[in-house]
Amino acid sequence: MTETETHHICTLMCMVILADERVFLSEIETFTKTLNSLQRATRTDDLMTEDMARDWFADNRFQIEAVLESTNKKKQIADLFKALGSFEFKGALLEALALIASADQELHANEVDIVRIGAQVWNREIPERLS
Repeated sequence: MTETETHHICTLMCMVILADERVFLSEIETFTKTLNSLQRATRTDDLMTEDMARDWFADNRFQIEAVLESTNKKKQIADLFKALGSFEFKGALLEALALIASADQELHANEVDIVRIGAQVWNREIPERLS
């Protein structure tokens, strides 16, 4: 995974965490674990530790919230997925986003919408856990 891909993936994962306007520890833990799994699967050289991922979330939270509050958020979300068009592990990323969305035991429409946008952009099925 390139640095740019990592940034886009972290942004999408954190969008799912913030989509329902609440942050649960289970979502943060799932974010750090799924990010680490994706990085290992893609044989990323510079792995982001769980502490680094939590810091990334804290450092970027307000920018991501601003996107989620914007009138063109769906386009911005779609643009992130399009920027990851050559990412080889699209299915794994959609599954990771679904895991984060369900980490608090509640699925919210805004969380599912983010994953649905990705599935549409990439012409993929939405992960079963969200159907």
